[in-house]
Amino acid sequence: YAPANLGQAKHLAKAAYLEMESQETGSAGSEVASMVANFSTNPGINYAPLNLGQLKALAKPFYDVMHAADGFIIVLSDGTSLSSGEYPWDPATPLSANYAPANLGQLKYVFSFSLEEWGVEVTPPEVPGEYERAFVYLVEPTIRYAVVGQAIGLKAVASFPGDTVSGVEFYTNGVLLGSEDSSPPYESGWSPSGIGTNALQAKASSLGGGSVLSPVWIVVIQEDVNGDGLGDAWAMANGVTGPGDDDDGDGMTALDEFASGLSAGIKDHPVVGLEYFSVSL
Repeated sequence: YAPANLGQAKHLAKAAYLEMESQETGSAGSEVASMVANFSTNPGINYAPLNLGQLKALAKPFYDVMHAADGFIIVLSDGTSLSSGEYPWDPATPLSANYAPANLGQLKYVFSFSLEEWGVEVTPPEVPGEYERAFVYLVEPTIRYAVVGQAIGLKAVASFPGDTVSGVEFYTNGVLLGSEDSSPPYESGWSPSGIGTNALQAKASSLGGGSVLSPVWIVVIQEDVNGDGLGDAWAMANGVTGPGDDDDGDGMTALDEFASGLSAGIKDHPVVGLEYFSVSL
């Protein structure tokens, strides 16, 4: 149940790609090959948390290639077999759930498919040891925009291999929010009192005296004079009249698009499926 990160996801995806290619050059398909070839080489992002939407978007091209193989049956590590067009996740899951963090069990299960038709039965490789280091990540909030006075929950996950987490503190623009939380889940709250751009960050400490900072999460706060939950500046810029509007027909309400920092006039998300879900690896 430990949280998965982008480096681990890239490692498993590349291992699956190389296994396919080792059996038959080109068998992984151009989409998978292009995706793997374009993985970022910046090591700094490898420790960023992986969310469920990214995991699905990363795995989907592999499943599409396997579904397209004549007579190939996808079998997962627990014996589950998938029919044509099926994936190891529920396509009816709300888009908002895609921002939830993925754990190592989910990551390894999604990539546990057997490649028997490619000549070798594959089991997912162990998570590479190079990623086993102290970390703390903000898993909440997942929003990018909010309004003055809005109650915003803060949550973090942390680990000190070979040591014990003693507590986690939360900061906005370098100012401590509340007091240290000494037991998981590490949580706090924040209700912004003014407009502006805010840098949220968590700091984890260990019993052995160690400490580590999370990547910064930016949240922009806007005024909301009419109390509809939408930032006035965003609503005016996007021509939105109500929080339930869906002017671009992408299945996402104006309120959700505001919170995500998206445009109300561009199809940022599909109505059904994950075909256009953005994955940043």
